[in-house]
Amino acid sequence: MSPRILLTTSRRPTRRTRSFLKDLAGAVPFSFKINRGKMNYDDIYLKALEVKAEKVAIVSVFKGNPGAISFYDVSPEGLIMIPPKIIISGVKLLREIPRGRMIKVDGIKVCIENYALRNVGEALSNIFSCEVFQCGLIHSLPPSISILHVGGSIENSLTLSFMNKYGLPIGPIIKVRKIIFNVDQ
Repeated sequence: MSPRILLTTSRRPTRRTRSFLKDLAGAVPFSFKINRGKMNYDDIYLKALEVKAEKVAIVSVFKGNPGAISFYDVSPEGLIMIPPKIIISGVKLLREIPRGRMIKVDGIKVCIENYALRNVGEALSNIFSCEVFQCGLIHSLPPSISILHVGGSIENSLTLSFMNKYGLPIGPIIKVRKIIFNVDQ
């Protein structure tokens, strides 16, 4: 079983950011979505302990759209930021994708398009406690597995998309502007 991940937003999220979080929660198994409201980081930490989450992901807003995803470990000391921090340049919601459909998922794997993306794949596999593999092997997976496809290139247009083994979208498509591996508290 993958770790339980608590998903939330920064304060005062837009409708688009809430929809993005809903799509993300549908594509990430064992995730638990909460509305942040007036919660501060201590309240989020307590909520994570309550639902037995091992990780927390916070989606922040930039100009009305999802702007970044920050990941945190839930430790006895509190929330500790872990890499990578994903700076988003754009998202495509599931309802905006032709043939996009939410399915019940019971696992996740990270699929990298090429070897140059292995650092990104390994960082994401650390977040989701799953394997990284080359995309040519996805047909051997069961249909209830969510595949986080890492494609493009870090320099130009990196894309993160959630799909099933048949290549059909089951979650949002995230266009990445930048990935920050050295996160400071």
